[in-house]
Amino acid sequence: MVLYADNDLPAREEENAYFVALMKDGKNKHIDGLEIQDRNHNTIASEIKNPDDPARKAMLAWMLGKDPR
Repeated sequence: MVLYADNDLPAREEENAYFVALMKDGKNKHIDGLEIQDRNHNTIASEIKNPDDPARKAMLAWMLGKDPR
């Protein structure tokens, strides 16, 4: 699961989408990418500890084989 933030460097979204696409082309079907709203690179990490955090919920859903969106 690749998480990235909407309030990060402008190229980050494209870089992460490219990385996910490369991994899928490399036959890694167990990868997904998701942009987290109202976050930056640091706050994805610092807020994931909170039970209601969207990054946390997405990561847990993905690990359980559910759609993280």
